Amino acid sequence: MPIRHSPINRRAFLRLAAAGAGMFGLGALLGACGAAPPSDPLALPTLDPSQPTLEPISGIAAPAADVPPSTRPPATSVEVDQTTLVLGHWDRALRPLLADFERENPGVRVRFISEFHDDYHRSLRSAMAEGKGAPDVAAIGLGWLGIFAQRGGLLDLAAPPFDGASLAGDMVPGAWASGTVDGKQIAVPFSVAPAAWWYRADLLAEAGVEDDPAALRSQVQSWDDLLALAQEVKKNKAERSLFYDARDLFYAAVAQEQYGWLDGNKVLIEEKGTRAAQLAGQARELKLDADLVSSNGFNLAMKNGELAGFFADGGVLGYLTENYADTAGQWRLLPVPGGPALFGASFLAVPAQSEQPELAWALVKYLAARPATQNAHLQASASIPAYMPAWADPLYDAPVEFFGGQAVYRLAADAVREMRPAHLSQYHLDANNIVEIELSQVVERAKDPLQAMQDAEARHDP
Repeated sequence: MPIRHSPINRRAFLRLAAAGAGMFGLGALLGACGAAPPSDPLALPTLDPSQPTLEPISGIAAPAADVPPSTRPPATSVEVDQTTLVLGHWDRALRPLLADFERENPGVRVRFISEFHDDYHRSLRSAMAEGKGAPDVAAIGLGWLGIFAQRGGLLDLAAPPFDGASLAGDMVPGAWASGTVDGKQIAVPFSVAPAAWWYRADLLAEAGVEDDPAALRSQVQSWDDLLALAQEVKKNKAERSLFYDARDLFYAAVAQEQYGWLDGNKVLIEEKGTRAAQLAGQARELKLDADLVSSNGFNLAMKNGELAGFFADGGVLGYLTENYADTAGQWRLLPVPGGPALFGASFLAVPAQSEQPELAWALVKYLAARPATQNAHLQASASIPAYMPAWADPLYDAPVEFFGGQAVYRLAADAVREMRPAHLSQYHLDANNIVEIELSQVVERAKDPLQAMQDAEARHDP
């Protein structure tokens, strides 16, 4: 439910992109959201999962020997007797995973089409509306799922000739339920993006506060505890911040609520956003966030050790390892205080336009319900599989060097397990935009948080 899926890319990396910073960007940080046109705060080609590395991210233990599928590229020529399946997704980390599907299905070629996240969804929406041009298998982000559910045109994957119902017990329950609309399984969950607070242990130690993740997890039980820690750091190191932007606290706190601003015709902005807006306003009033105003400022703050933490999902690892390799081993991960938070999820659907739906379903199962494929994608993009059998791999309990030996994938998977079904609405993105405007009033102009959320709710007329 965060306005732009994950707070850290909403402002910081827009500035970085505007400055021409070359980076993997957040890679899979936008695992369920991604980039959009230049007028949108997600217009970052290197901040979107359409630009991930195709190699395992540095510092992450390799999965079991039988896990990674072949990474040879798919065939580029189409023979007369070939059947072509079209897969649409914003995450190009999927491309090398398709070769094994082609090898297992002789005569089948998968054509992969990809655009930045919002561009991709707009193109899919147009194709669905026109009744032609949709891929055989279409990825859909959680924030867009309500739009496609309302418009129709997606096959029920739990009805014959499909056997989607057999997967229900192996998927994250909340994610599976989110793809169920009016008793029909219109989409199968593929990945989920749990949030966490990432921090520099060395910078906390320099500030004279606790830096061990186990001890901090016991100490930081609530948002008030985290604000108290940030105040202590500021007291000892005035130039150091535990948050990038005060708005980040809003996004992370809202992400702890059930995803979605609307439940049917009921608008939930005041109910879900007030406490989160209060946190953001308090953090800015106490000057606890870095409040950086330029890409140069962000880079310098990172390089100078002034920015000691931020909220993000696991995909930010690619950005950090590529751009701040000298900080390897210093980062730690702490669950969001007060309960798990979800920054997004992605799903796979089969449009009714597909002329080969059963073969399309085979591709969906290959991608979403096979541990080998799911964990290979995890290696490339740090997206947590929605298919729980994948979590049995030793990879999840392996120490990650970049995090000082933390088993971060197990922490992420444990948080995902508690995901609740989303409130889907075709008006979700419109509500996001309204909330974002009012949140800026809270942070930048000290507007009363309750009034801001009430005004946002009043302005939204679904």
